[in-house]
Amino acid sequence: MTDGLHLQQTSHPTSSTSNNASGTTTTVNSSSNNSQEDVGVSDLLFLEPLTEQSFIDNLRRRFHADKIYTSMGTLLLSVNPYRPLPLYDEAILRTYRTCKTSNLPPHIFGAATAAYRDLTGHGANQVLILNGECGSGKTEMSKLIMDVVASLASKTRESDLINNRLIIFGHILAAFGNAKTEKNDNASRFGQYTDVAFNSHGETVGAIVTTYQLDKSRVVSQGPRERNFHVFYQILAGADVHLLKSLKLQRNAEKYSLLRAGGVYKIDGLDERREFVITKDALDVLGFSTAECQSVFQILAAVLKLGNLQFLPKTNVDGTESCTVLNEHEIHEVSELLECSDSKRFMSVLTTGLVQMKADLMETALSAQEASRLRDQLCKALYNRLFTWIVAKINSCLSYSSSSSRTYLGVLDLYGFECFEKNGFEQFVINYTAEKLHQVVSDMIMKYEQEEYVKENIAWTLVPYAGSNEVCDLIEKGNHSLLTVLDEICHKDEVTSGEQLLHKFSRYHPQDRNFLPPLERPTNNVPMDQFKIRHFAGTVTYSSQTFVQKNMDMVDHSLAELIYSCRHQLAKELFPDGNPARTIGKKPVTIATHLKVN
Repeated sequence: MTDGLHLQQTSHPTSSTSNNASGTTTTVNSSSNNSQEDVGVSDLLFLEPLTEQSFIDNLRRRFHADKIYTSMGTLLLSVNPYRPLPLYDEAILRTYRTCKTSNLPPHIFGAATAAYRDLTGHGANQVLILNGECGSGKTEMSKLIMDVVASLASKTRESDLINNRLIIFGHILAAFGNAKTEKNDNASRFGQYTDVAFNSHGETVGAIVTTYQLDKSRVVSQGPRERNFHVFYQILAGADVHLLKSLKLQRNAEKYSLLRAGGVYKIDGLDERREFVITKDALDVLGFSTAECQSVFQILAAVLKLGNLQFLPKTNVDGTESCTVLNEHEIHEVSELLECSDSKRFMSVLTTGLVQMKADLMETALSAQEASRLRDQLCKALYNRLFTWIVAKINSCLSYSSSSSRTYLGVLDLYGFECFEKNGFEQFVINYTAEKLHQVVSDMIMKYEQEEYVKENIAWTLVPYAGSNEVCDLIEKGNHSLLTVLDEICHKDEVTSGEQLLHKFSRYHPQDRNFLPPLERPTNNVPMDQFKIRHFAGTVTYSSQTFVQKNMDMVDHSLAELIYSCRHQLAKELFPDGNPARTIGKKPVTIATHLKVN
C-alpha cells in the first residue's frame, strides 16, 4: 500500500498534507458518496479491498473521469492532467470557502480552506507539504494555496495589499527560479518554504520566504530539450527596443551560448513578451525601484554576454598552455554594463590564475579550458547571488512585526524526484532532499496515525511501510556517509576523478543493498564512473564525474575582487567577499555541508 502511495512515476501524483503545531492532524477528506457524479472512491480510507492494484486502479478510473483529486484521510492525492480543467473558477472557490469541506469532493481548495479554518478556529499552526516527482504539479498547487489564503484572509485594505503581494511574489520567483526541463515546462529549480503570518482576526500580516539550493548549474548547462531560467527568454522577447539597446542585447535567443545548449528557445503556448510585462509589474508591486529593476536586468545581460566569451588556446615557448579572448568586444560591453573602468583587468582575471609557490602567490596563465571554467563560475555566481538578493528584497516587502502575528501557515514546496537519461550531482542533491521529505511524510502519515490507534486502544494490526531511513543514512549518517566522504575529498584539495571518488564510496559501502557501485564484471551494467542508488521512487544511475567540483561551490577570490571593484552598486553588493579590507577566512562551506546542516 505504501509503495502505491509514494511511487509516483506513472501518474505523477502530488500529495498535500496538513498538520498543526500540536501534532494533531487536520482532516481534509470527503465521503465516497458525497456526490452523485462521483467516480470510484474519493476517500481511499473507504476503498475495499485495499490493495496496491485497487489503489492504482481507483486513481486511474477517477483520472480518466477528470477527478484528479482523491483523499486518504489527511492526505490529498492529485494526478496532473497536463491540460486545463474547469476546477478553479471563483464559483468553485466560493463553494469551498462557505461550505463544510468534509461534505465536498476532494480538492486543493478544500485542503487549504481546512488548514486556514483550523488555524483561525483553534489557533493551531499549520503546514502544507507538497510532495511529488518533477512535473507532478507542485508549483501550481502552491499558487492555488496562496490564492485560497488570500481570498479567506482579505478582510481589510491593509490585508488586501499584503495578500496581493503574496500572490505576486510567486511570479517573480518563477521567472528567476523556474525553467523548462525534459519532463516539465515550468519546473521549479529551487526549494521553497513560505511561512505566512496571521493576526488574531485571521488577517494576513506578512510572510517569510526561505529558498533552498537554486540549480545554478543550469545557468551554464542544460540537457537536451531543456532551457535556461525563464527570465532570460522573457527579457529578450519583452524588453522594448530602448531597454534592449541599453543592455547591449539582441532579441534572438540563438545569439547566446547559455541559451543554446538544450536546443529549445520557445515553449508552446507561452507568450514570453506578456510574461516579461507581468514580471516587471510584479517587481514594481513588490517595491523594486526603477533603478533596481534596471540593475537586475544589467546583471542578467552581463551573464548572457559573459557566456558568449570564447577563449583561443595558445602554446607558449616553454610548452605550457595559455589562451586569449577571441571576442574582446563582449568583455568591453560586460565592463560597461557592470561599470568596470578597466576592461583589460577584466580580461586578465579571466585568463590568468594564482598558484601557491612556497610562501608566495605566483601568477600563471590559464588554458582555454581553465578560463572557460572560470567564466562559467562567474556566470553562476552572478545569477545565484542575484536570486538570493531578490528573495531578500521580497522578504523585506513582506516583513511584519512579531507582536502582530499570532498563528502561521507554512507551505513547503521542495524539488520533486528526478530520474533522467543522464543524472549528475544536481539530481543526487534533489533526490536526497526528496528522500528526506518522503521520510517525514511516511512517518507523519503512517507511523503517527498508527501510534494514535494504539494509544486509543483501537483494535489495529500494524501496517509495515517503506520509509527512507536506510537511504538517508547511506547519504548523510556517520563518518563514512557519501556526503562526508565527498566533503573530505574536497577539503584535501586533491585532484580527484569520478572513478577515485567511487572507489572510496565502494570501499565504505561494499554490502549496502541501496548502493550499487561499478564492478568490473560483464553482469553489472554500471560504467566505471557511475553508481546507482535504490531510492524510494526507483533506482537512479548517477555520473560521479563532476561531484567534487560542483560540491565545492567556490567563487575564485580574484573574481570576487573584480566584481567588487566595479562601480555598479548592485554587483558590488552581491560580492562582499571581494572587499580587499575583508579578511579571507576559512574555505567556503560545501553544498554537502549545507545539506547536512539544513
